Amino acid sequence: MAQKFLNSDGSKEEVLLPAFQRLRRGLQRLASSMVGESAADDALQDAFVRLWTRRTTLHSEDEAGRLLTTTVKHLSIDHLRQQQREACVSLAEADGAEEDAPDVESRFQAVERIVASELSPLQRDILRRHDYEGEDYDAIAQSLQMQPAAVRMQLSRARRTIREIYRRDYGNE
Repeated sequence: MAQKFLNSDGSKEEVLLPAFQRLRRGLQRLASSMVGESAADDALQDAFVRLWTRRTTLHSEDEAGRLLTTTVKHLSIDHLRQQQREACVSLAEADGAEEDAPDVESRFQAVERIVASELSPLQRDILRRHDYEGEDYDAIAQSLQMQPAAVRMQLSRARRTIREIYRRDYGNE
């Protein structure tokens, strides 16, 4: 199996760059949904740089993709926590200021509860594999013996359900 990843000169095949190029738009959407466009660009660059030093230990594009997705997600969460700390310092300095928006962690937990309680097992699986693990529609469709269009439709319905229930239960926070 190790032969599969060796080039003709005996060096390891690069798997990080192809995985990054393949997943870039999805990673951008994931980070943008958490931290906004400009911070999302920073999260993607930071994730790539952090994993660059580990590129020789990655055995497949799938492994690199999972690490990229996880790293981008964690960097985005770190960015949000940093913003929250800065906001807390600013609020503490202001006289009588109240926190208007719920913290990011409670929003994330609310969405996780909706995913766990309101989505079908199929929708949860597709959402997890596409949005969190970075799998593409074709790979998900093949493993679930579905058409890619059906996978996209299930993902769209899952996102719509999450959005509608969140708005109903939590408003437009």
